[in-house]
Amino acid sequence: MARIIFIVGGPYSGIGKGYLAASIAAIFKAVGKKVGILKYNGFLNSGMHEVFPIDRKPSFYIEGEEIFVTKDGKVCDTDIGIYERFLNRELDKDAELSGGKILDKLRESAKNNPLPGTVIQFKHFSEIWKKEVSKRASKYEVFVVEIEGTIGDPELEFILPEIGFLQRKNKAEVILLSYAPIARKDREKTKFIRKDYSELIKRGIFPDLV
Repeated sequence: MARIIFIVGGPYSGIGKGYLAASIAAIFKAVGKKVGILKYNGFLNSGMHEVFPIDRKPSFYIEGEEIFVTKDGKVCDTDIGIYERFLNRELDKDAELSGGKILDKLRESAKNNPLPGTVIQFKHFSEIWKKEVSKRASKYEVFVVEIEGTIGDPELEFILPEIGFLQRKNKAEVILLSYAPIARKDREKTKFIRKDYSELIKRGIFPDLV
């Protein structure tokens, strides 16, 4: 199984997790490793095609973000395009996963093969998420996973314990990307970083690199 590298971040989105994930993947590719990459979006839509329908007028795009379409026609987050440029190869629909897609699989599993106790719980969501990530990672030597959003987002609470589990089993590393603003006289303020680090520890995750 591949070594999985999870990229998590805070205190807010847009600080460069996508570029960091793509850069790390490109470095491993440059030294001859077989590398895969995945963007996980915690939102409960099945995919970006529900957030940004490409058959609507541009004024519909109320979220203020652009889209990227893979070679097999999947509407994705623009970070997938960044991954393609850094890795110099085309990616497909397996490069992105959403919380809504996990819910779809959970419902389908419950319908066809009732889960233990017949009661669907959040732990089943977490288990399916881990299986999906592990299945995609199994094709590679190194597998980089960018976790969209920030530490503390409700939709990420179901997967963070699984990241901690994989880390404790020595199957994954975790990189925390945070923000240290320059307050005055070139002095960096580290409160954001310390808070993000503390929030991860509360969830059983000990970042390997900050």
